[in-house]
Amino acid sequence: MRRAHPTADPFDSLKKLIGEGQRKGLLRRELTALGHSVGQVDRALSHARQLGLITRVGQGVYAVGDARIAEVMPEVLPKLGYQILPTPQLDNYSIRRSGVTYRLDRPCRRFIMRDGVVATFETPNGTLAKLKTGSNVSTNELPTAQEIDSHYRTFQYCHSRARAEKDMVVNRVLNVYDSHTDPDVSFAIEGGTSLAQYQGVISRFSEDLDIRVTLGDNGNVSMTRDLMRDVGTRLTERLVDELPFLQPTNKGRLRHDGVVHTLIFDYDGSVEDRDVVHGIKFELLALQLRQPITQVIRNHRNCPVVAPLEILAGKFAALAQRLPVIGDSNPDLVRHVHDISTAATHITTQLETLYPLIVDLSDDLPSVVNELSRPIWKDHYTSYMRRMGSLPTFNSDRENVPRTHMAWTNVLVQFASICRSLDAIGDDVIERVGSAVKGLLPD
Repeated sequence: MRRAHPTADPFDSLKKLIGEGQRKGLLRRELTALGHSVGQVDRALSHARQLGLITRVGQGVYAVGDARIAEVMPEVLPKLGYQILPTPQLDNYSIRRSGVTYRLDRPCRRFIMRDGVVATFETPNGTLAKLKTGSNVSTNELPTAQEIDSHYRTFQYCHSRARAEKDMVVNRVLNVYDSHTDPDVSFAIEGGTSLAQYQGVISRFSEDLDIRVTLGDNGNVSMTRDLMRDVGTRLTERLVDELPFLQPTNKGRLRHDGVVHTLIFDYDGSVEDRDVVHGIKFELLALQLRQPITQVIRNHRNCPVVAPLEILAGKFAALAQRLPVIGDSNPDLVRHVHDISTAATHITTQLETLYPLIVDLSDDLPSVVNELSRPIWKDHYTSYMRRMGSLPTFNSDRENVPRTHMAWTNVLVQFASICRSLDAIGDDVIERVGSAVKGLLPD
């Protein structure tokens, strides 16, 4: 049977489908059945996800708008060829399975999840069906196509399988790092990776790994440089030994004073994407900390991390040192604005502790906020979060935190408000931000 010729733009077809009645769910196959090519369908679905019209909840399965799993499944299961069977009444409620469970006429092993709610399926006799979750994972090899797809499906939003693959690679690298010790120094992870992966202060992907190295009193620059070279060599050997897919490169550098040692590894990823680099960068930094090291638990292991306020103070410093001078020539600096704004609750409850860490930056922060008030930074934020966000990013009228990332207008207002609370900017700058936000919002 030949596929019908499409008579409309695929995105228009998609909008027509989700506009039917009280539709809660959508299948990818419903679009392909209209005769659109695979590439057209994928682009239409991606565009609809970015606009917040649909959310991917499983392979080829989408929730329409804010529809919950309990609303989506009764609509899509029959279209997938499953019959929902009645569930016998249970007398003992203590044995009733929690969550959203469906008894079907045949086993279903699909993994479908939204907002942490997973759909579970029973066979006709009431046995729980085993989900396809990517068993027998080999953590010292590159992820397989099946593992990448499974990881990709666990996110409400992930712009590509290449990003999902890299996130898995980063986590495998971190697992080795967490168990690594050095005979001469101690480590503590910092930066966005620490805030996201270890401390849960922010929510986004991270690919550069920043490590604070405590050397002790080791003497002169030459000794520091030699020690940091040895530290980097031992870490490289450990990583390559346990993760043979990592390829050390000569792109890294050891700064002349030994304080910064950059290690860069490549890997042969199986999924290509122009926004995803097949590489991992470590930056070892031997600078004295101003706050005590904090301990957190990751994967049942006790991990030293730099205190979150010190990390956030470093992000203020990066903005103060660069934005007034270089403007928007490095648009990815917007990640620091996002991280600070997302951590607002953590910051505002500890303003007295943060203030001494950023007091030397006060003269530069008004210029930072003024630069960020330029309309171009909304585009930079949208671009960065499309590449590195783990949730959809909507305009302010569609924002629905925690299901979405904050809209840029709210990120900007939040950042300026934090700066004002720290007495770093005056009311005149706040008024300028207000005017900028009005210019960005739709009429």
